[in-house]
Amino acid sequence: MPAIVRIDVVLALSFLLALPAEAACDVALSPADIDRAIAISIGAEYGDARAAVARWHRDVTVGVAGDARPEDRATLAAVVAELGTLIAPTRIRLVEGGADMLVQFAPVDEFSQLNPNYQPDNYGFFWMHWDGAGITDSDVLISTTGLTRAETDHLIREEVTQALGMANDLGDEADSIFYAPWTDTQAYSPSDTRVIRALYCADVRHGMAVDDFRDVLATQAKLLDPAEIAALQRALVARGHPISDAGGIVGDDTRQAIRAEQGALGLYADGEPNRGLIARLKVKL
Repeated sequence: MPAIVRIDVVLALSFLLALPAEAACDVALSPADIDRAIAISIGAEYGDARAAVARWHRDVTVGVAGDARPEDRATLAAVVAELGTLIAPTRIRLVEGGADMLVQFAPVDEFSQLNPNYQPDNYGFFWMHWDGAGITDSDVLISTTGLTRAETDHLIREEVTQALGMANDLGDEADSIFYAPWTDTQAYSPSDTRVIRALYCADVRHGMAVDDFRDVLATQAKLLDPAEIAALQRALVARGHPISDAGGIVGDDTRQAIRAEQGALGLYADGEPNRGLIARLKVKL
């Protein structure tokens, strides 16, 4: 089967806004994660190439059109719900009518009629527009023909995710939703969740150049050192979480406590310490 192609078009590149001093990223990233975030988020496979970050600057509403089956709607609802935890505090939700992102289900041979920018031989497709402030709207096309149930579910997850600003595929990590060869992967890989959260880190801005994007992720989303972890552990203990070893090493007790706090804050609960949680809990370092 052919690889899935995405399209995006540059309407304008915004200027770099000043970063709020109080902001912090709710994710910790390894150097490999940062490289993947840049590779996925900068540039495009087709259309006018861009050399800057593109992301929604406001909450996103998602609508459904065409011949969507109950299973399609259920998968879309699950994907939107999961993305809601990954891109928080930006919100994404399903609506009836008037949506920013329209997910259309139709036979693949009708795609060119639904979007004139469609590239042939692709069963999943998206096209997004943006202005100086951020992505303004996007179309997602999912074929109702030529796909298994697993492939359809995969395409819903991949295309909706990439319509948030992650327009590229990668050739590494076969368990990734961004994997370039044809696949029916049903879930985000651990690295995928970190990359998605990185793009919607509070310090990342639409129009940010590659070097600025890398600098933000390398500083605001860098891994915590043992002293910072120990300070976070003391704060967690003070909040009533039992942690048997609070000496700067992340064990099961610490991960469980972090998951509880992340869940209470409406964040993606991966149990990993990060600067965003330190800032939100007002941890004294």
